[in-house]
Amino acid sequence: PLMRYREWLARRLTVKGTPLQAASQSEYLSSLRAFCRWMVEQDWLASDPMRRIPQPRRHRHLPRAILEPEEVALLCSLPDTRTPAGCRGRVVLEILYSSPLRRAEMANLRLGDLDTRRGYLLVRHGKNDKDRVVPVGSSVCGLIERYVAQARPSWPRAEESTHLLLNRFGDGMRPIGIWHIVHKYARRSGIDKPISTHTFRHSCATHMARAGVPIRHLQELLGHASIE
Repeated sequence: PLMRYREWLARRLTVKGTPLQAASQSEYLSSLRAFCRWMVEQDWLASDPMRRIPQPRRHRHLPRAILEPEEVALLCSLPDTRTPAGCRGRVVLEILYSSPLRRAEMANLRLGDLDTRRGYLLVRHGKNDKDRVVPVGSSVCGLIERYVAQARPSWPRAEESTHLLLNRFGDGMRPIGIWHIVHKYARRSGIDKPISTHTFRHSCATHMARAGVPIRHLQELLGHASIE
């Protein structure tokens, strides 16, 4: 009966007439899994029958949009680097594309994680709590040095913080702050594509793959556990 229920969920349609997503199927099954575990704990079942029921397989989707190199160049040209906020915004966009980082990894960058002389930065506690070292282009390194020397001191308590990116209160920026920066310049660009922090990341990987960079190198650069 449990397997038949699992198969029924796979065929079930929503009110819009679309198949029930794997995540929603898993939610229904999780209640059954919890109930069966409780039955075993109460000695009303000798074994847990839900252990034999597989989880719905989630389909992986390709990124919704990939920016062309000229679109990336347009976005990166929009921040006014004569202002501290504009200089910070340019640093965010350039590192997201050139390194390329997740927004949480970007927010977590510390001053000591950057080696602009050699062109590397250390990503601490990335996805699955893994560290990795990624390259940074020479032009981006120059921009970072300018930001640290001229723009970053404009924020309150800048000398007390080790974060590379600071908010208006002098605290380290949060991932949502990185998202807001990207969203602001995406709106100004007029580019008719859905643009997020991950768009820069996937665009970088796509451009490098087109240029012949080995897929294993891209896997390590992006910090993916699987080559898929």
